[in-house]
Amino acid sequence: MQQISPLFTGTLLISPYSTKEKLIELLSEAKYKIRIRMYQLDDTEVLQLLKNKAYLGLSVELIVENKVYGDDQGGSYADLLKEIKGSSIEIITDEQL
Repeated sequence: MQQISPLFTGTLLISPYSTKEKLIELLSEAKYKIRIRMYQLDDTEVLQLLKNKAYLGLSVELIVENKVYGDDQGGSYADLLKEIKGSSIEIITDEQL
């Protein structure tokens, strides 16, 4: 019987509780590529870690919502997305999927 390669090879982290510590641990251990799907990235520590990994040459891909609840005026979240787009992190928004 032939074994079929899975489409997903990595770690899936789903949880609203104690997720940040585990996420930082996983990101810190990454060596080649990081691909994250988040509703909203607003944690400066996680963002800085992603920027550092991209600076070190890792492929960093962030899939996020283009607009989030409560930021209808294109405020701070829109500014954050612009800042990320200015780095070497690839941003993919839900509108592009």
